[in-house]
Amino acid sequence: TTVCNLIFTLPTTTAILSGVSFVTNTVNVASPSGAVSASISGIATGRGSVVDTGLLFTASGGNLTLTSAKNFALIAANTLTLNGNITTSGGGTITLAGPVTLSTGSTLSTTAAGAITISSTLNSNVAGSNALVLSGTNISITGAIGGTTKPLSVSVTGTGTIGVVNVGTTGAQSYNATTSTTLSGTSYVTSGGTFGVTGAALLGANLTIDTTNAGGTAAGANISFSSTINNAQT
Repeated sequence: TTVCNLIFTLPTTTAILSGVSFVTNTVNVASPSGAVSASISGIATGRGSVVDTGLLFTASGGNLTLTSAKNFALIAANTLTLNGNITTSGGGTITLAGPVTLSTGSTLSTTAAGAITISSTLNSNVAGSNALVLSGTNISITGAIGGTTKPLSVSVTGTGTIGVVNVGTTGAQSYNATTSTTLSGTSYVTSGGTFGVTGAALLGANLTIDTTNAGGTAAGANISFSSTINNAQT
């Protein structure tokens, strides 16, 4: 069966992915466990290494790859736990709607005109662990990163625009956008990790960038902007 997009909509009582079944124009979650979190690695756990000869996706070892411009959306009221990487091609988008927890280092990447949207908070399961890497066209994260438990690092590369709000890491933060990076919220903090914006920067609010973690790492690290900084903020 040819399948258009891969979309999981998870109610609060059935939120672990333990296998998939194919039907026309969708992919359904099979045999939910009733747990309170959704796990990307559940796809691989449920059926082993999944390869669809119709070029929908492959899933192996917690990593998910979609081909032929397929979109990926994972929607849940509870925690979405990322245990691996998500990759789309041909302009396919990635959307995560629900609080996200990194349980391992994760890379979300798209090609062509593929956008990446994370519309809630993102935290690590262990402070100072798990790097987040995002690569696509327009990349938008509308919730705080590391507000509760800081990941190791955040690296975002966009061939269009990047938008982030309040980011805390123990290591480095890097934002590289062809058009512009909008820094919203009031706080960008590392514990001795560098902070850098490559390309034009737009300030969405009055903000503080602190690489000493409020003095906890006294030496701090470099803060760099490669281009202009605009908007009527400080």
